[in-house]
Amino acid sequence: MQLGQQYVPYQLLRSKRRSIGFLITDEGLRITAPRWVSIAEINAAIISKQRWVLSKLQEQQDRPVPQKAQAIEWQSGATLPFLGVNATLKVEFGTPSFFDPETAVLTLNLPTDASPAQCKKHLQAWLMSQARRTFSQRLPFYADQLGVTYHSFTLTSANTRWGSCNSQGKIRLNWRLIHFSPHLIDYVIAHELAHLIEMNHSARFWATVERVFPEYDQAREQLKQLGLAALPQF
Repeated sequence: MQLGQQYVPYQLLRSKRRSIGFLITDEGLRITAPRWVSIAEINAAIISKQRWVLSKLQEQQDRPVPQKAQAIEWQSGATLPFLGVNATLKVEFGTPSFFDPETAVLTLNLPTDASPAQCKKHLQAWLMSQARRTFSQRLPFYADQLGVTYHSFTLTSANTRWGSCNSQGKIRLNWRLIHFSPHLIDYVIAHELAHLIEMNHSARFWATVERVFPEYDQAREQLKQLGLAALPQF
């Protein structure tokens, strides 16, 4: 339909919801409406929100295209993001694997002649262990802030989602978040725990997130710009 001087296509989904919902996706404008609402009423609702629609579509168009990850030589000297820092990999036998924040060196306990495949495998296992440790420390903090109780959490290797939460209180968090800064990790954790109060993405949900993570909007946008595609591929 025409909004001002611009023609805007939209995808229409029918559902059991009680009101008309607006969402900007990678494909453009998506409208979700009750089955009983007419097309004329839907078009009128779009016109009433045309300023928001055009603004969000322009933001999407201006958003930088996520960079693709460069191929990494899995050996000493390789660089990769860890907790928001560009870390340099050092393979050293007999030294426990650890990260030194002062030098930004990530030491991996392997024989110096270990193959790239061995290095990659052990590095992924270490990163996942760090993710589990970090998430298990931050989840109770934000659960307490929100006044909720979660059942459990597991790591996931999903290619499209940073996390999820179901009505049983089971949290799933993408281990690749360990590449990002603690600030972004905290945002995802606060986001998923907020679903224990609002199992949707309504205005009430975002108000719940904002209560414990006021900078949620900036963090959400930063995650969109970074994207999974730019992370090292294991």
